[in-house]
Amino acid sequence: MLLTEKVKRIVGPFGDSINCVTDIRSAERIFRLSGQVVAQPSKYTIQQWESEHLSPDGALWASVNHACIPNCTIDFETWELVSRSPIRVGEEISFNYNSTEWEISSPFNCACGSPNCGQVIRGFRYLDGAQRGDLRALLSPYLRSLFFTTDQPSRVASPY
Repeated sequence: MLLTEKVKRIVGPFGDSINCVTDIRSAERIFRLSGQVVAQPSKYTIQQWESEHLSPDGALWASVNHACIPNCTIDFETWELVSRSPIRVGEEISFNYNSTEWEISSPFNCACGSPNCGQVIRGFRYLDGAQRGDLRALLSPYLRSLFFTTDQPSRVASPY
């Protein structure tokens, strides 16, 4: 069962976020990431493959923000957001955007406060070897295929 009723969208002074309204245990499935596949990335899409990006089309997941040490990850077999650790009432739901994006269409300065904060979030392409290693378990299939790539990816057929 998905836990959509355990989270809600909050409109704040710096934009929307998704926050926990009932405690969530580790490894709980929160909601499915669905939408329309589009060729061009945007601030709100999630990269599925080189030229395939999932657009939320108003879905709740469009408001899930980035954290360098996130409390959620994406299960890429089911395309569901899954908690990595317990999440308490009031906590914001987050995932690491560098785990899905080769190059972020709208780079931004991160203010997550983590000691390992990436500072400027630009995409997996811009991470050094240690940063890539830290994310390895969270990576999308597409980024796993590019783990050792340092420049533009070669054309690889999408499995989707």
